[in-house]
Amino acid sequence: MKTLTCAQLGGPCDFTMTAGTEQEMKAMAWKHVREAHPGKFETTKEMMENATQEQRDQADAYFHKNWEAAPEDK
Repeated sequence: MKTLTCAQLGGPCDFTMTAGTEQEMKAMAWKHVREAHPGKFETTKEMMENATQEQRDQADAYFHKNWEAAPEDK
């Protein structure tokens, strides 16, 4: 299990999320942003829908880098 904050993933707050896999964390992060930061969610969703594959790959790499850098919870 790893714990990350919204801010560590590029968001505007310190809400914490704990997940066992990178995919679970990604789903939790999207859910949090959609519920807590609807303006940012809409902007990000639109940006990703219009992004090139290279831009999507960069966003995935950013998320992956943050997931890998987070220590395992004790």
